[in-house]
Amino acid sequence: MKTNFTYLTFAFLFLTQFGIAQPCWMEMKGGRIHSVALRADHTLWIWGGNSNHQLGNGTTTASTNPIQVGTDSDWAQVAVGDYWTLAIKSDGTLWAWGENHLGFLGNGTRNEITVPTQIGTDSDWRMVTTGRFHSMAIKTNGTLWGWGQNADGNIGDGTLIDRLVPTQIGTANDWQNIYQGYYHSFGIKTNGSLWGWGFNAYGSLGDGTNVDKIVPTQIGTGTNWAQISGGNAHSIAVKTDGTLWSTGVNTIGQLGDGTTVDKNTWTQIAIAGTFTKVATGVGHNVALRSDGTIWEWGLNNAGQIGNGTRDNFVGVLSPIQVGSGTNWMSVAVGSHNTFAMTTAGANWSWGLNFGFLLGIGNTADYVLFPSSVNNCRTLDNEEITLNADSAKLYPNPANDFVTIETNQTPIQNIELFDIQGRLINSETLTSPANQHQLNVSQLVKGTYLIKITAGEKLQNIKLLKN
Repeated sequence: MKTNFTYLTFAFLFLTQFGIAQPCWMEMKGGRIHSVALRADHTLWIWGGNSNHQLGNGTTTASTNPIQVGTDSDWAQVAVGDYWTLAIKSDGTLWAWGENHLGFLGNGTRNEITVPTQIGTDSDWRMVTTGRFHSMAIKTNGTLWGWGQNADGNIGDGTLIDRLVPTQIGTANDWQNIYQGYYHSFGIKTNGSLWGWGFNAYGSLGDGTNVDKIVPTQIGTGTNWAQISGGNAHSIAVKTDGTLWSTGVNTIGQLGDGTTVDKNTWTQIAIAGTFTKVATGVGHNVALRSDGTIWEWGLNNAGQIGNGTRDNFVGVLSPIQVGSGTNWMSVAVGSHNTFAMTTAGANWSWGLNFGFLLGIGNTADYVLFPSSVNNCRTLDNEEITLNADSAKLYPNPANDFVTIETNQTPIQNIELFDIQGRLINSETLTSPANQHQLNVSQLVKGTYLIKITAGEKLQNIKLLKN
């Protein structure tokens, strides 16, 4: 049983699949030092650290830029652990690569896999998710399967024995969705009932006890659960009526109830509005409201709350709105960072950026405001503009320095690309301001693109270098 836990553990990224028209990255997920993105053409791209072959290219060489995983264009879903990746193809086959010391890849060994390798021969996998060291999946027939670490009953097979291959959990065939915490798991059945199993020492399952569960156990009698998300030892849920609920450890405000008191039963979070999505990191949470606003609370040691601050010891005890935007479409989190997408298809991220996890082309360890994620529309001038507060760029053409200025919205991030879309430089303003001077003296003569991030908006401006 876990008796303590650390907020500095990097882990998998919970991410909801984006549902807008033709975004560049349909789905993004991050592990401890690597990130994975599923593109609209169903190719798979990956970047970051590669110490355990998590990039799946047969090497241990890191990559700061997205590289394609093989050449296949039939990837349907991806799930990411600390240093490993699972994915399902459109034909229902399951694939895995990366670290494997606890058998969470499911190939019957504890050996690393250097390139995407099919797990078994079954072709009826519908969804797969990852905890810190265990994996859960549902097949098209509604059955539940688990493998990997099982020390706290994480898999739910009635034992504490690690499983090296996918193992069926019970005989029920009415599982609709599964959701992972670090060491605990949840499932929602087709009737809307909630079931939980695994680590529960801090009440993260919300069943009124602090006792681990080694088999799926129904939580209450309600049938109105819409979505669950689990952190290290706490959990957040949204019900079908749009209300938010929480349970588990609360030492730094993870539960969003304005206190630091742990709870072992699901308790409603007092915030107005109807919510549609939730996602949970180690100790922070993000919720998407139906009015297109984003709200966050909990741990903020890496700037993952996105309010321009960072504190190692004081969390945000109640939900606060991120910025003033009302066009957010989907949300996700890493262990200490946050991802979101707007209705226009623009990706944004903030928080911890070790190993270039945020994908913004910035080497800063911490990014305290939402920043634009580099994607395959780098030179697309049809992205969101700053509207009435359009940025100005002068002088243009420029020789040594160029000034970037907005009328009202503070500038947060500036990215410089060459005409082929390659990132040359990125600057995040630690103190966002309406004006910033950029040194372009080292650039060769030619045409460049400057991408300016301010608030929840961005604008591309061409720069001519003399």
